[in-house]
Amino acid sequence: MGKSSRRVLEALDIPDPWKGNILASIRLIDDLNREIEICEKALKDLGADHQYVPRLMSIPGIGPILSYTIASEIGDIKRFATPKKLTGYSGLCPRVIQSGDKDWRGPLSKSGPRYLRWALIEAATHACHYSAYEPHYNATIARLGKRR
Repeated sequence: MGKSSRRVLEALDIPDPWKGNILASIRLIDDLNREIEICEKALKDLGADHQYVPRLMSIPGIGPILSYTIASEIGDIKRFATPKKLTGYSGLCPRVIQSGDKDWRGPLSKSGPRYLRWALIEAATHACHYSAYEPHYNATIARLGKRR
């Protein structure tokens, strides 16, 4: 909750029973924000030793939470012989159904760890707005149009 929102809520002329609820909710939000800060600090301390976290954080669109999520979900990257194997593991490849001479490719397969898939999609969404990638992203959107 931002400072301006806090000021607005505290300045409202609300009858006592409801004002007490609002003030209790503000205190609860403050307590939860403190707990989140403690958890984030603990994550940073734990991830400082991890070999992949600093590398992941150097990628545009990936911050501390996403880098810890990706590193913990993938584990040792050497267990994947090729990038294709990692893509298949993450579930970010298209679903393929083949029968005889028919070949159908559908949406994401969604196999594998869902938190890894979430983190990678979230990182891609943030990276689209990074200044180095934004022109390419906008050109792709213009090219694809409504087919997106």
